[in-house]
Amino acid sequence: MFGNTWLPPQVVLHIGYLWLTKCSHTSMPLITGCSSATITHFAGLFRQLVANEVEEDEGQIGGENVIVEIDESKLGKRKYHRRHHVEGDG
Repeated sequence: MFGNTWLPPQVVLHIGYLWLTKCSHTSMPLITGCSSATITHFAGLFRQLVANEVEEDEGQIGGENVIVEIDESKLGKRKYHRRHHVEGDG
């Protein structure tokens, strides 16, 4: 991750921290001084890292002495980000 970029590692880690804390995509360039394209690039890399880790663990969430609660409701998105209940499985 650090070998193919001109950004200093501390900036990449700062972007990662902001991504993990769900900082808005529009705020990240202002905070880091990086372009929106750079933020988008690294956000994609971080998403891929997480996806790869979940795949390697065969989809397990949590671990020893970690309790994970799953809500059985199924929500869909509506216009203007309003949620509504969706019938059916899956």
